[in-house]
Amino acid sequence: MRQLVITLGGTLDFQTRAKQHFILKPGVVLLAEDTVGGGHSWRLIDAEPWRRIYVVLAPGADVPFKAGAS
Repeated sequence: MRQLVITLGGTLDFQTRAKQHFILKPGVVLLAEDTVGGGHSWRLIDAEPWRRIYVVLAPGADVPFKAGAS
């Protein structure tokens, strides 16, 4: 399902099934829209456990964030 993933602790090296690659660290909000297919891979790159919050979005919900905006 389409959702926001908010990283609270830990740092991940994250890769989508489309081979997009990025780092998720505390404070980063990921809009997870690719909900079909084989999924993604990730690995922790620090000693902290990955703590996160999932916010499930209603179908068709508008998300007023822009990539890279601070």
